[in-house]
Amino acid sequence: GVEDFCRICKRCVDDCPADAIQHDKQTVRGVEKWYVDFDKCFPYFAETYGCAVCIGVCPWTKPGRAISISATMLRRRLGHQE
Repeated sequence: GVEDFCRICKRCVDDCPADAIQHDKQTVRGVEKWYVDFDKCFPYFAETYGCAVCIGVCPWTKPGRAISISATMLRRRLGHQE
């Protein structure tokens, strides 16, 4: 699913100019997830009048891509060629 894709992709982590997203999941309020450090993110966001690099580089945010990526992942999981 999406989590498997994100674990491999990490474009948001690599491209974040504020280094606010960690490569590994963090436990936040008892839930393990990828954490955005807003103490790093927000000052950069405010200084640059908006950033959203993480959103811009995420393949899931492109129109129509979520369905295409999901279908490709399902075919791979079922062992079918692309």
